[in-house]
Amino acid sequence: MAGWSPLALANRQARHVEELADALGAEPIERANLGERHAAQIERQLGERPENPADREGWERAAAAQESYALQYGQLPDPDITDTASLTGRQFDDFKQAIDLAEKFVNPPTPDLDRGPDLRP
Repeated sequence: MAGWSPLALANRQARHVEELADALGAEPIERANLGERHAAQIERQLGERPENPADREGWERAAAAQESYALQYGQLPDPDITDTASLTGRQFDDFKQAIDLAEKFVNPPTPDLDRGPDLRP
């Protein structure tokens, strides 16, 4: 597709996704927010969207992974699931990414506080 700008390609892809959703009878994809369908569940899991830009970025990344999983598989990923054997390879990868991003946001990793050797006499 030589000659297409990145913006033109993105707009073309967005139109294609909307047409596909319409053809399948799916809900329209909402761009401005998470959509009403799963927003309450995602907010319960992640908490309210932070005001701080740095925190908000992590929240939005985790929320987008949750919503993307729900759009593809019809439900939000369940963090309490113990048997993932029934998930296909791609679904398992998407599940793991959504769960990992949510966990990373809710319980951020603590920096390694290795202060080096104790040099006191």
